[in-house]
This record gives sequence, structure tokens and C-alpha cells, in this order.
Amino acid sequence: VLKDPLSSLVKSGMICRSQSLYVKMCRLYKTRLTPPSSSNTSNDIESSEEMDPSSIDDDTLTVLSTFLVPSLSLFPSDTTLPAELWAVLQNLHYTIRYKLYSSWRHPGLEKATLRALSPAAVRSGAVPKPLGIIESEIDTGIAARYVLKRISKENIADKGRQLAKTSHNNPLVVFTDILGKIESYDNLILMMVDTFEFVTPLGLDVMGYCLLVSLGGGGEAVGQRSRTKMGGLDTEQWLASLETFTGAFYKKFPSVELRGILVYLTRRFAAGQASELGVLRSLIKTAGGYGFVDYDSTASLSDLQLDGRCGSRLLKRETSSFGVVDDINRRASQRLRSVLQGDDLGVIILILLSQLRSKALYSKPSSNTVKEHVKVIGSTYDDCEAVLCLLLEYLSDTSMDSKAKEKFANSLPSLGHLHQKYGIDAAVAWMLCRPLVRKSMFYMDDGKLLAASKSGSLSPGEPPAYLKPFTTSSPEMTTSYQSLLPSAAWENITPTMFETFYSLAIYDMVCPEERYNIDIDRLKKECERLTQLQTGGAAARGQMSVLAAAAAAAGGNYEQVRRATAFTKTHAAELDRLKRNVDQLSKDFQRQKKRCGLVLEKLKGKKESLIVESEKLKEEADGTTPSNNIKNNSKFAPAFTTFCIYPRCLLSPEDSLYCAHFVKLLHKIRVPGFLTIELIDNIVNAVTGSFYCMTEDEAGNCSIFLNELWKCVNAWRYDNDTFASELKDTPGSQLSKAFAEEHGIETHSLTSGITHDDYKAIYSQWHHKIGSAAIGCLQSSEYMHTRAALIVLSRIVQVFPTQPKAGDRILKTLVPLQGDDNNARPDIRATAQGYSSQLTKARDEGMWKEENIAVTKARQEREKMKAEERKKKLAKQHEDLKKESEMISRQLNDNNGRDGWRPRDDRPRQPWADQRMHSRGPPPPPPLSAVAPKFTPKSGDPRELHGRPGGDSSRGRPGMDRGEVWERDRGVGGSGIRPSNDGRGRQVGGGESSSRGIERRKRSRSPEPGEDTEPLRGSTQKRSRGGERGDWAAPHRRGDPSGSSDPQQSSRGGARRSDRRGGGGSSRY
Repeated sequence: VLKDPLSSLVKSGMICRSQSLYVKMCRLYKTRLTPPSSSNTSNDIESSEEMDPSSIDDDTLTVLSTFLVPSLSLFPSDTTLPAELWAVLQNLHYTIRYKLYSSWRHPGLEKATLRALSPAAVRSGAVPKPLGIIESEIDTGIAARYVLKRISKENIADKGRQLAKTSHNNPLVVFTDILGKIESYDNLILMMVDTFEFVTPLGLDVMGYCLLVSLGGGGEAVGQRSRTKMGGLDTEQWLASLETFTGAFYKKFPSVELRGILVYLTRRFAAGQASELGVLRSLIKTAGGYGFVDYDSTASLSDLQLDGRCGSRLLKRETSSFGVVDDINRRASQRLRSVLQGDDLGVIILILLSQLRSKALYSKPSSNTVKEHVKVIGSTYDDCEAVLCLLLEYLSDTSMDSKAKEKFANSLPSLGHLHQKYGIDAAVAWMLCRPLVRKSMFYMDDGKLLAASKSGSLSPGEPPAYLKPFTTSSPEMTTSYQSLLPSAAWENITPTMFETFYSLAIYDMVCPEERYNIDIDRLKKECERLTQLQTGGAAARGQMSVLAAAAAAAGGNYEQVRRATAFTKTHAAELDRLKRNVDQLSKDFQRQKKRCGLVLEKLKGKKESLIVESEKLKEEADGTTPSNNIKNNSKFAPAFTTFCIYPRCLLSPEDSLYCAHFVKLLHKIRVPGFLTIELIDNIVNAVTGSFYCMTEDEAGNCSIFLNELWKCVNAWRYDNDTFASELKDTPGSQLSKAFAEEHGIETHSLTSGITHDDYKAIYSQWHHKIGSAAIGCLQSSEYMHTRAALIVLSRIVQVFPTQPKAGDRILKTLVPLQGDDNNARPDIRATAQGYSSQLTKARDEGMWKEENIAVTKARQEREKMKAEERKKKLAKQHEDLKKESEMISRQLNDNNGRDGWRPRDDRPRQPWADQRMHSRGPPPPPPLSAVAPKFTPKSGDPRELHGRPGGDSSRGRPGMDRGEVWERDRGVGGSGIRPSNDGRGRQVGGGESSSRGIERRKRSRSPEPGEDTEPLRGSTQKRSRGGERGDWAAPHRRGDPSGSSDPQQSSRGGARRSDRRGGGGSSRY
């Protein structure tokens, strides 16, 4: 009944005259749409209880879309009406709200509606949007753009309020314009986020809708924009800016609706599109506070960061940015986690990313697209892997939500379903289940079971129900093992080995004790520093002086400097955080140390069942084969490398470290049948072959694994004591019969192991394989081959190469890559130059251990001679510069004498200056000619006239005699002052006017003590500041209307001023 009359009020624009009617309608529909069980009256976006969309009738939606929502544009901008409207809309599901905003926006904003109309539609009046709303949108857009042009960091508070005020009645117009500016200028992001503090809750919800539309989720033409640049590798500027803005916006305002963007990302991933991975990455890093888990590339991780990744989550956070910890919004992090946990959205995205990771390698481009470069495919693959690990770490973290793992377990399918139903490969499926598997394995260590046992709810040793599907002894897990690997693999790998390898993590294998101690000591020093600042006194004096100097250097005033040296609330919060982290790191260190000891004991207890006995070896054992060699299976090493080591070591840096430490640990505990030499041989074969088919992050992971493993390989080769204590007479030193025959090693290696000489021969083969593969990649014309080889070689530069022949070949191969002609691949050139410098430094430090001493000395002599030549060349350049400087100085001195240039204090006084102003005047210069004109002053001898230096100084007309010029300048004749031209054709400076000017100046002078304050008009009495001499007057400057022959005027500094100007004549007083 009401929808037609209310719609007419909006079309006519008359609703703006009855604000009370609009408020009453809002309150009426608020009561109608409020759920019966909800008593919430807050304006918070996330705190309201939503209605079921199916329970809202069509008439209600019509009134909302045609009256309540669009009518807001017709009222003046105020916060009252948006609050009333938000009280109605906050109870609706986000999909309904976004539909209402879409109808409010349709068919366009501002003049876009009018531009889309045809002339016939305009004549008939069939306008899809009321003209009053269009006019209001245009006015709002003009006002918003006026403020946006003037906003800056200095006036963000004032201009932010003005901008927010313009958005109250038309938020779609303002926020669409703001997002358009952000797409082009990313330096506006933080300022705009601060501006939204003054926006109403309705405006923030509309901002979330506008952001979704800008990303392409609005179903409009904006969704068809290109998301990658022409090469396909880099993200377009508009999308990169929106990614950064999304994370910053939802960190600042966690209550804004998130489900719309996450559902849009889910649909994009399901369609096989990975261009929006950066949006999800930005949300988890910035809003979720998990930037410490992410990394730009695995090749950029330092040894410090890798050590931190072996420890607890807090240690990883402290070492990820070298001690700089970002501020975390716990409310935003909890909000994002709760949205991902709701409706299994987070697990769905995990599964989609796992599928997208494999699909990126094998999907065929459509017929109308250009074939993608292998670098673009590799970048997409790496991004999928990085975001997958980041999201998995975020969803399984219990530091902020104690029930996070329980919610994750209730959403995640079983291991078998992940592999069979969703097509996820075995290594990634294990990675998704590993947090829950480890939780069930070490449930006693977490303290949960102890508390439950005291309450009597659980029996000791029994995990909770949500962990039972992921317990390694459960039927669901054991039956799924057979489907994860081919049947032939199970002939050489036992389920115990397979389960043990994939169940554990690097946290369980190695404890970075040194890194824990270093970070604990660093945090303690920071605590001491802040404690001294808090206490004050002599101990804090040095620190306060440093803070004061820094504040003063930044341009701070006294108050700012004083506040910089005070102990503020920020310092107090930082001190509390440091103390908590010191205690937590100490507890984490003890807990991890116990965990590693527990794992070691478990592995020692079941080491006899880790390696399989083949049927053929069992039959041989019944005859002549010794019992201690019964488990030397030649097929174990290839199978274990293919199905365990290689797939996992390429997933992440933590997994690559885990694989290396797992191999070293099994060798250390002397597992029977674990043939370490054969395993390393298969690893070398796999790594050298993978140089030609790895992405950049996979190359980084492989280099981490190889670097950690090669430390032991080098130690066994070049240290006899280490070989004897770690490798000799161990199961790892034994060989299978097939491997021994292939490499020509005697049969003693089957029982007692290889000798050091045998190991040296094998080591040389490994070294040659890696060097040849790396050189082949460096010489390849394919970008990814060269890039992968440089990444691996840069990481292992301290352990490889150790033989000078391979090192010299690599250095020679790097020369073409470092040339300036390699402009097409500047990143390759920069990486090659860096690796070449590192390799040369490693060689000079003695890392090429097999280099001949004579060759080393000869090279050192050559380098010494080159250094001497460079030194002589620099000395010669220095001498040349010195000689050139001296020559320039001599030329300047010659010019001084020739051209008369002098410093200001040594400049000669001009001959026409008033000599009475100086105690000792310069000697008179010689006359210009013997017939120089003379003049006779009132007292004294006749003097010769001299011109200015540097040529003819007569300032008269051509043919005028110097005497005439002098007489003219003295003002001989008439009143004593020759008239001059003022530049406008009028004669000034003579007759009565000159006398009146002199008299005016005399009257303006302050009278001397005893002097008559009313001198007689026309009096000829003269006064001189230099004495009673008033018999000689210097000539006045030509053309000066106030010039006079009065010695009083000349004696007031005329000679001094003329001396400073370098010319003669009296001053202009």
C-alpha cells in the first residue's frame, strides 16, 4: 500500500521537506526487521544479529530500495538520518544490503545517468533516477573533489571532517571518487584510512561495497579491467593500490563487512583466476597481523630469519623483521579469523589454492590469449604456495583463539578425502593436515589432557574427538596411506617411515638455542634501557641526551624536546611487551628443547622398523649374506628421495630445513639400512636435474636444503676427524651391492662401509655433477634456467664450489652475464655481479680447499700487483689533480695583477674618493697625460684630474673636454647645481627646487645640542661631521635630483659608500 506513494515522494523530491516522516518510517521498519531474539541497540556493524534473507517479503524490499535508501540523497548532509537508516539496514544480510546499494547506484553516479539517456528518453521524462538525486550527487561530487584537492598530512584532521561531512548523504559518490584517486596515487592510502574515522557506520558499510565493486565484484564493466601489466608478471597499479588499501582499511575498521570480499575471492579462485591473490595476502598480513610469516622470496631470507623459523611463533615474529615488530590490531585479527572459520570459508580457500597451484602449471591458455611466459607461470605458482602457507599458519594459530585448531579440524576433510576427492597431491595434503596430526601426537605436552583428566571427562592418553580422524593410529589415517603412493613405492618404504617423515615439523627436529639466547639478551637490554629512562637520574642521562639531540635535529621546539626525553605511555607499553616476550621466549625455549628430546627418543625407539627388508635380501640372508647387512636395499634411497624428500623440500623454507635435518638425524642415530651415501647421491641427481624445471621460490627452497646438507658433506670430505667420528663404521657409510658395482668400489663397503679415499672419489663426482648442471643453466638462453642456477649458487657459495677447476669455470661463465650488453635482463646481470663478488671473496678466504698452494700464491701475487697498479694509478690521478689546482691558482693570481681583482679588504681605494675619510689614503696614480686639466679648490694646491681605471671615464658627450665634464659635475654656473633629467624628460635638481630640497633635508635632521632648532632660511652656515673643514666639496653624482655641493652632505659617508661601489662621487643622501 505504501510503496507507490512513498516512491512518488522520492521522484518529486518533496520528501526533503518532511524529515520527521523519514525518521518515523525508518523506526517503523527497524521494528519490523529486528529479529525477535535480538535486543541489540548498538551501531556496531558486527554486533547485530542478522535476519534470514528468505524471511523478508518483496514489499519490504521494494520500500527499502525505492524510498528509504535513495531518499537519503535528498536531505542535507547530516549524521542523524544515516544513523536512523543504518539502524534499519544493520539487521539485514550483507547480500541484501549490497543489492540495495547497487539499486541506489544504478544506472550511474552524478552525470553518468544523464549521459546514458537517449534523447527520446529525456523528452519523455523516463529518467531511471530522480533528477533531485542526480542534482544532489553532482553537488556532493563537486564538494568532495574540492576537499580532496586540498587534503594533506598536515590538515588531515580538518579536511578529513569536511570530507566525511560531504559523504553523509551520498556516500557512494564520495567513496567511488576516493577509490579512483587511490588507484592512481597510492600515497593517499594512509591519509584516506585516517579520514574514515569521521565517517558514519552506514558510510563504512557502503565503503566495503564500493571496494568490492572497484575490485570487480560489482558485475559491471569495471570487472573487465586488466589486472596484470603487458608482460603478465606484475600487477597493475590500480589493483596493487587496492590490495594495500584493503589490508589497511580492514585493520583500522575490523567491524566492516568482510564476507563480501572473501566470497568474491573464493569465486575467483574457483574459476582458476589467481590475480587477486594479493588481496587475500594483504588481508592476512596487515589486518590479521601475520606479516612475519610472509616473505618476498625464499632467496631473500637471511640465516637469521631461517633460524627464527625453526623456533616458536614468537621467535619467528621477533626475527622476521630483525627486531622490528609491527603493531597488531588484535580485534581485526580475531574478526578476520572468525569470518574465515564461519561457513568453512577458510578451508574452502585452502583447498582451492591447493588446486589452483597445480592448475597453474598445466592449464592451457584460451584461444584468444597469448601464451604465457614461463616466468609468469612460475610466479603464479609461487604466489599460490606462499598464500597457502600463510593462510594455513593463520587458521591453525591458537595464540589468539584457543579453539582455533578445533574449528579447523571440524572444517577440514580427512587426509584420504583431500587426496582422492579434491585431487590434492600427497605432500600438500599432508601439509594441510600436519597441524592437527602434530596436535594429536603431542597432546600431552600441551597440557590439555592433564586438565581434562583432572575433571574426569577424558581418560589419560585419549585425544579429544575432533583430533581422532587425524591420529596416526586411527583407521582413517592408516587406510588412506595406500592411496597416497603407488603400490610399487610401498615395497621400499614402510608406513612407519612415511608417517614419521610427514607428521613432524622443523620445530620438532632442531632447537635454535643460540638464536633464542641472542634474542632474549637483546630484549633484556631493551628492557634495561627503558627501565633506566623510567627511573631517570645519572644512568639515563646519556640516553636522554641522545633523545634530546634527535628531537632537536628534527626541528623540535623546547616542549617537543622535553617530551622526547620523558617516559611516556608508549614507553610503558613497550616495556610491558618486552618483559612479556622475554618470559615467553624463555618458556618457548624450554618447551621446544623438551619436544626435540622427546622426538629423538621416539625415533631411537622405532629405528629398527623404519627401513624395509626386501624379499630378495631376506632370501639371501638365509644363505651367505651377513645378518648385519640384511637391510641394505638399493631401492630405498631412490624411493625415499622421490616420494618424501623431493616433494616436501620444495614446499617452503621450513620444509627444506626439515628435510635436511631429518636426513642428518636418521644418520646420527644410526638407523639400520639408512644408506646415507646412496641417499645423498640420489639427492644430487634430483637437484641437478631440477635446475631446469624449478620456479624461483622452489630454487630458493632447494638451495636452503642443499646448503644445510652440504655442510656435513664438506666436513666429511675435508676433515679426517669428522669423517672418522660421524661417518666411518656407521650404517650410513655402507653401500648396496648395485651401487658399489656401479661406482667401482670394493665389497668391503657392503659390510664395514666406505673408506675416506672412496668417499673422496664419490664427492668429486657429486661436485662435478652440480658444477656442470649449474654452468649449463648459466649458459642457457632460457631466463628461468639462469635465474634458478644463480639463486642456488648464491645460497651455497660458502660450501660450493670447493674445487678450483669448477670455480674457475663458473667465474668464466659469469662474465657474459655481467656485461652491459645484457640490458634485456637487468635482474640477471645484478644477481650475477653479486654472486661473482661473493664467489671471489669465498675463494680469497680459502673456501676452495683443493686449490694448489703454488696456484694460490701466484694468484695472490697477481692480485697484489694489480692492487699496486691501482694504487699507483690513484696516486698519479691525485698528483694530476694537484698540479691542475696549482695551475688554476697561478692563473687566478696573474689575473689579479692584470685585471685589478682583489679581495674586498685588499681592494685599492679609488683616487677620486674623499681622502678625509681615511687616515692614510692611497698614493696618487700618475696623470693620464701631460696636458691633463687642473682645477684649483678653495684651499690647497692645484690637483690633476684622473679618470677611472680601465679606459676613458668621461661621462660627457662625444667631443666634450674633461674640464667641461668636471665643471658640469661640480655644477658651475647658476645656482651651483646643474639641472639633470629625471628619466621622464623633466629637468630637476636646480634653482629653487634644489634649495628647497636641501632645506627639507636640513629640517629633517635631528638638531645637535646647543644648535638653534629654527635656522634662518637661506642661511649659508655649513656644518661638517668630520671637523670644521668645510672648504672643499666633492662633486655630486650626475643625475641625482637631491645632489648638492653641500660638504655636510658629502661628509656623511659619501666617500665610504662610493668606495664600496668602486666609483667616485658623493652619496645619495
